[in-house]
Amino acid sequence: MLLSARDQNQQAMEVTNHLLEISRKERIYLRIIGADLLKIELLLKAQSLNKRMIRDLYHEAIHYGNEYEILNEFFIYRKEIDRLIKEMGNELMENFDTEERHFHQKILRLLELDEVTILSHREMDVLNELALGLTNKEISAKLYISVATTKTHILNIYRKLEVNSRVQAIEEARRIGILD
Repeated sequence: MLLSARDQNQQAMEVTNHLLEISRKERIYLRIIGADLLKIELLLKAQSLNKRMIRDLYHEAIHYGNEYEILNEFFIYRKEIDRLIKEMGNELMENFDTEERHFHQKILRLLELDEVTILSHREMDVLNELALGLTNKEISAKLYISVATTKTHILNIYRKLEVNSRVQAIEEARRIGILD
């Protein structure tokens, strides 16, 4: 009896859920990460973009990956992670603590994916000018944007990098490798 792709996906989801249940119970962290990422892959294949579920699964994988320095499972699912980042962007990292954000960036560097997902292209432009010591007015003139827009970009940079000043933003950006 041939199963439809939908039925195959459903069976795979059931097996994955069972694997997750056992792995969580037995605290087999490598298997939890693998099953989380596999379940994300199945959800993406089913075109069931349940963002909350995907975000929770990815968060669990990042949490245990960071805690136990497990990177190999993320490499195996690099295409899925790339797709997640493209489809969900920074929304994927909601509720990450600072260490989990850093681990996520480590994964992106390992996978050679676009690290600018933390900051938009324009925010990176503003950050580069901040690193040169330019004032808001000078940044605005150089980038051909209003001072209000420059201030908005700076506030977004602070929020995304979880800092409170220009100096902290520059230090944090250098620390996580998005600024030389």
